[in-house]
Amino acid sequence: MNKFILTPIFILLSLGALLFLLMPKLSELSVLKQEVSLKEEELALKQNNLNFVLNSLREAEYYKEIINNLKAAIPSDFFSADLFGFFQEKAEESGLIFEGISEGQNETESVGAGAEASPVEPGIESQTAVVNSKIKEFNFSLQVQGSIENFEAFLKQLELSSRLVEVNNFSFKNVSSFESEDGEMPEFNVEAKVYHY
Repeated sequence: MNKFILTPIFILLSLGALLFLLMPKLSELSVLKQEVSLKEEELALKQNNLNFVLNSLREAEYYKEIINNLKAAIPSDFFSADLFGFFQEKAEESGLIFEGISEGQNETESVGAGAEASPVEPGIESQTAVVNSKIKEFNFSLQVQGSIENFEAFLKQLELSSRLVEVNNFSFKNVSSFESEDGEMPEFNVEAKVYHY
């Protein structure tokens, strides 16, 4: 009979000792599970950040072409020789004879909402700066010679070009015959302005 009572007591004491020995390991396992859960959350957050950066890079690549087009339309460095070459090329492409380019009449004017313009450098009246947007403009007069159809093509090329050119006015000379018998062709004078930083 003692065996019957001692056996269950021995089994209960063995289980109690086993639980007592396993308790620290179980608590360590619980702490490790919490740490793994925190690391998984950190990893998910880092993955989301990486995806955001990769999407931003893709968007930057998409807008890179647009930004390059804007840089071509409004160049940051302005050289009269570049401008001269640009208009000479466009005139030749449209079949006109490029006669020259000269500084136009420049006046200080506001460009944009509430912007006041002021001279860029003392003594250079052909360039004005817009205070708020820092975009400068250069007024000039362009002389070409050729047929009216070629002149139309020239204006169309200026309109479609990536460089921002604003034609203010144009006038004609020798228009009476548009191509006289002595070979004299009409002359066109274009007053325009370009923008740059």
